[in-house]
Amino acid sequence: MKIKFILYILLLVIVVRANAQENSIELQDLKMPVSPGFSLLDISPTNIERPSNPKSLGLNILNAIGQGSSLPKDFALEASPYWLLKHYNENIYKFLGVSRKSTGSDLSTGFFRKMTVSVATYFNDSSKNYLPNTNYTAIGVRTNLLTYWGNKRGDQIRGELNKRAGDRAKVMELFPDIDDTDEIQVKIDSIRKARATKEAVAIAELKPVISLDAAYAYSDMFQDNNYDNQRFNRSAFWVNGTLNIGVGKEDNDYLFAIANLRVTQDNILTDTAMNKFKRDGATDYGMRIGYEHGDFSLSFEHISRHYRDNKDLNSERNVGVLQYKVNESLYLYGSFGKNFGEVNNLFTLIGLNWSWGKQSLNVDN
Repeated sequence: MKIKFILYILLLVIVVRANAQENSIELQDLKMPVSPGFSLLDISPTNIERPSNPKSLGLNILNAIGQGSSLPKDFALEASPYWLLKHYNENIYKFLGVSRKSTGSDLSTGFFRKMTVSVATYFNDSSKNYLPNTNYTAIGVRTNLLTYWGNKRGDQIRGELNKRAGDRAKVMELFPDIDDTDEIQVKIDSIRKARATKEAVAIAELKPVISLDAAYAYSDMFQDNNYDNQRFNRSAFWVNGTLNIGVGKEDNDYLFAIANLRVTQDNILTDTAMNKFKRDGATDYGMRIGYEHGDFSLSFEHISRHYRDNKDLNSERNVGVLQYKVNESLYLYGSFGKNFGEVNNLFTLIGLNWSWGKQSLNVDN
C-alpha cells in the first residue's frame, strides 16, 4: 500500500509544469507546510505551523524515535492547486501580495494562491488514546487569509523588482551601435537572467510583518486495516496569527511569534476492551515563539487543550522544535517534549519535508 502511495507521488511529480521565461523569477525558499492531517492527529513536529509559500507537491515523512530502527509508517502528500492550475497572467506581485507602487496597499489575501490540500496516513501499533493495529487517514486544506508586508519590506521587494525598469536604457548605454529590436531584447534578457537568482534570494529572505492563516482537517480510523471497520476519528478547524520581527542587520534574521486557536470535534476512546467511543468538543489555545537565521530555526510551542464535557481529559502540549533547510527541496525537523495526555506522553520525533517543482512567475505582466 505504501509503495503504491510513493509511486503515485513520483508520477505526479513528472507532470508538474515548471517552465520559466526570461522576464520571470524562479522563486526561492518555497516549502510545503507540515500536513494539517498530521497536526489534527497530534503527531506533527509542530502543531502550530509557520506560514510559507508552497511548492507544487510535497511529501511529509515522520518517524517517532521510540520506534527504534523501524521504517517510517506515517506519510502525507500535499499539493498546491495554484501551481498546478496557474493562469498565464499571474505575476510575482499578485503572488506575494505586494503593490507595484509604493502608494498602494501591501495588505492582501492569498486564499487561492497559498492554498494547499493534503492527505495523510498514520498507523498505530499500540498507543494510548488510539486503537491498536489501526490505520488513521486524514484529509486537510490550508490557506492564507491575510498577509501584511508593511511599508519597509514592501519597498524592499519593489526595489528589487523595479531594477528591471532601467534595463533597456542600460543596454542602449552599453551597446549604442545596436539598432535591431530583437538583438536589444536578447541583451535585456541576458541581463535579467544573470540577475534573477540574486533577486529571488533577496525577496525570499523577507517575511511578511503579519499573516493570518486557517486550516481544516478531517480524519477516519480503520481498525485491523479493514474498510468495514471505518469510523469517524476527529475533525478540527484552526487559525494561526503570525508576527515576524526582523533583528540584526541581515534580512534573514527573525524573531517570530504565532498565536493559535483550534476547535476540535473528537471521538474519544473510552473503553479499549469494548471499543467504545464518545464524542466531545475541545478547544485549543496555543503560542509558538522562535528564532530563525538563514536555514536554521529553533522554536518552542505551548498548547492548552480544554474539553467541553470531560474536564479530566484537559491537558497541555509543550514541545521544542528544531528545523534545518538542507536545500531548496528538503527540510528536516526534530521535536522533543511533552504531548497531550497524562500517560506515555513523551514526544520525540524526526520529520522530513520533501517538495518538488521549480516555480517561476512573471515580473512584467
